[in-house]
Amino acid sequence: YYLSGLLANNAYPEPAPLFTHLVLAYLAAIGWYAFDRTKVGFVVSTLTALVGPTLEIFLINYGHLYQYAAADIWGIDSWIPWVYFLGGPAVGNLSRGLKGYLQEND
Repeated sequence: YYLSGLLANNAYPEPAPLFTHLVLAYLAAIGWYAFDRTKVGFVVSTLTALVGPTLEIFLINYGHLYQYAAADIWGIDSWIPWVYFLGGPAVGNLSRGLKGYLQEND
């Protein structure tokens, strides 16, 4: 999250330059490979990258609950799906850990 904010700061001439997308996409792929590497994990990451921003669009445009400082598409920053994608392995690993814990303590 820190890096996404750093890359999207006002030092660049446009809100979401190609460089930001390339760096975050690369890091999302590396993160998935480092922390998951499963087909299911890839699907979870992809769905997270699609559903997360869709929910944000709804919350921003219909709920008016918050806003991005430099939104460039439908009220969100266009690079946010890369951040959500990398959240997929975290959710998957937490789920696996919880499942293992519950199975051990049954």
